[in-house]
Amino acid sequence: MEKILATVLSLLITSSVFAGHHEDPNVAEIEEVYRSYVDHFIKKDYQGIPKHFQAPLVQRMAQGTMVSEDAAAISRTYKNYMDNIQDGYKYSKIDRLDVTSITESLYYADVDISRYNGKDEVLYQGRSIYFFSNTDGAWKMFAMEQVKSK
Repeated sequence: MEKILATVLSLLITSSVFAGHHEDPNVAEIEEVYRSYVDHFIKKDYQGIPKHFQAPLVQRMAQGTMVSEDAAAISRTYKNYMDNIQDGYKYSKIDRLDVTSITESLYYADVDISRYNGKDEVLYQGRSIYFFSNTDGAWKMFAMEQVKSK
């Protein structure tokens, strides 16, 4: 009898918690955009990468601040970046991806990522913040900054 009562009480508490919880569909869309961007990054798809960004794109990294005015500039920036990435780079893995709403049309993704070589050894671990907006009907990044890991 105690088990039944505990189960019923647990179900009531759980259902009341979830009744007030509404999943933000934008978070899932933004996560998908980011994962697709990483896929294009790994494949060195310089035509696909700009599709995830709106121009001008502002990037603040250890190398300094870069502004890419259009899709062609974004493509060139990433090609140059990949030409100078860690020796032996093979792929990246998202270690953590947290998407947060700032306003209805402005979100940011706080991301930890690791880069690996062909032997699955870590070459680099870092954290970046990516800012997303939905000005043309699709979530796209318009700014990013490398930050210290938590």
